[in-house]
Amino acid sequence: MSWGAQGFADFDLGDARLNRRLVPLVETFARQSQASIPSACSGWAETRGAYCFFGAESVGWQDIREPHWNGTRAA
Repeated sequence: MSWGAQGFADFDLGDARLNRRLVPLVETFARQSQASIPSACSGWAETRGAYCFFGAESVGWQDIREPHWNGTRAA
């Protein structure tokens, strides 16, 4: 299991598509923290998925932070 999957083991953003996108996005941007979204992503599909994720009105930074903190504490 990757560090991202461990760190977000108990998250649920209320949308299966957003849940599936979170860990790959976190790991992508951890590797390239200063890159733009298109530069960090590998191809148009991943770039579009990232913009859809970040544009989701139902997801706020608190929704991502809290499960990550809980997963980090549990590890």
